[in-house]
Amino acid sequence: MSAFKTKNTHSSERVQDLLINAVETVSDYWCSNINQIHEGDIYDIDNPDWKWEVTEDESGKVYTITRDSLKSGLKAFKKIVPHHFRAWEAEDDDGETADCFFQCVVLGDVIYG
Repeated sequence: MSAFKTKNTHSSERVQDLLINAVETVSDYWCSNINQIHEGDIYDIDNPDWKWEVTEDESGKVYTITRDSLKSGLKAFKKIVPHHFRAWEAEDDDGETADCFFQCVVLGDVIYG
């Protein structure tokens, strides 16, 4: 299992948990089209070829998301919504936390909600 670094190191499993929570429960109000464009498990973020295309509903813009997007999104998540980042680090995260993370990954900011 690989890791994602901010100032601390975070397991892929914890990042994957946020991603699953966002996609399967809360982020469908701003993005409803997520296409896997790699072979294998949709959530296997340890796969070096892991890649999604995500369509933002309002603009119709398609974003390509990679492992690098997850890393930069995690950094933006920590900077933009530090209270959600701290909740996630304390394993006290919820759907709003996951949605904020996913917006940071896809859009580089928290725009919705």
